[in-house]
Amino acid sequence: MVVIIPATKGQTGIPVGFPILLSGRMEIIEAAFAYLLELAIVPGRSHSSDTVRTYAEHLYDWFDSLDQSDLDWKLADEEMIAAYRNRMLEQPSPHTGRPYARSRSMIVFAPSAGSIIGRINAVGSSICHSV
Repeated sequence: MVVIIPATKGQTGIPVGFPILLSGRMEIIEAAFAYLLELAIVPGRSHSSDTVRTYAEHLYDWFDSLDQSDLDWKLADEEMIAAYRNRMLEQPSPHTGRPYARSRSMIVFAPSAGSIIGRINAVGSSICHSV
């Protein structure tokens, strides 16, 4: 099971409270770490800590789904992402028990952070960032 731990004071270059995703083997998920760190500290890409936390939660859900299915994120393809999307459409969140938010249109330029499209955007961005 994937977990999120907050960075502590004293980690050079990493903001206090920065979300670090660990795999079920307690290894840092480097793709998520690099993507979130860039969002948090790179000039011109800065986001509030709440935005970074939201993205971390989206990535947590994605990586936890992969971890529980024993799938490697590096092998993610359109079919795997579609299966993830379909799970969100068909089932409530296993973490909150509530349905995932849906957008009214599949063409959304600024999806809400909690929407299915917002989650898929976060996943896609982190994958593209890691390639």
